[in-house]
Amino acid sequence: MSSAASVLVLYHLVFSAILFVALCRVKSATGYTLATLLGIGNILLWTFWFSNYPFYENTEQILRGDAGNGIAFYFHYISLGIVLYLAYGVYKIHKEHLEIDFLNTNSALWVAAFLVVYMTSSELMLHGLVFSTDQTLALTHIVKTGFPILWGVLAFAFLILGIKRENKTIRIIALTLLGLTIVKLFLYDIQNASETGKIVAFILLGVLILIISFVYQKLKVLVLDDTKKSDNEQDGGNV
Repeated sequence: MSSAASVLVLYHLVFSAILFVALCRVKSATGYTLATLLGIGNILLWTFWFSNYPFYENTEQILRGDAGNGIAFYFHYISLGIVLYLAYGVYKIHKEHLEIDFLNTNSALWVAAFLVVYMTSSELMLHGLVFSTDQTLALTHIVKTGFPILWGVLAFAFLILGIKRENKTIRIIALTLLGLTIVKLFLYDIQNASETGKIVAFILLGVLILIISFVYQKLKVLVLDDTKKSDNEQDGGNV
């Protein structure tokens, strides 16, 4: 059932990508608007619906006692590639052809960050379950270890991007994600852990916060220096 549905999903996304390209080639405001709506719609469909089929397939295979990965798992790579292409296409339309007011808002940045975190977390969960023989143990490791590491890396990436772009909202998103990771660690991840494990977790957390704080201050200084140099060069060129 899930394998057949994944074939239909792939067909839909391939057709959507072809239509997206065709609309962009019209090179009109209407064409770009429709292409943007088509791209955003498919991104949302993939995130909250289409990406679930490999999970359903994995559950069906476990119940049947089948070995190996099914069609939905392998097809999801192609589907994901198409979704990323559509996301890049929407970004290019917004930057080069048709400026969309909503994409310039802080709300759009929060939505985009949420989608990135959700999609990457889903991919981590999927691969952890598919390549594991003990689903319960794998799920525990992913939630308690995989997610904090992934979210920490994403928070670090958002922080660097926010500093380089001099965007306060992206920096707030990064710090919020880091804060959620810390709260999750305190309230959930260290439960039922040994005393040694708790001590190690707190030490690693402290080191992570120190590293992020150091990098934040270092990059902030570098960005401000680069900005001052650019301003001085422009002033010098205007003299």
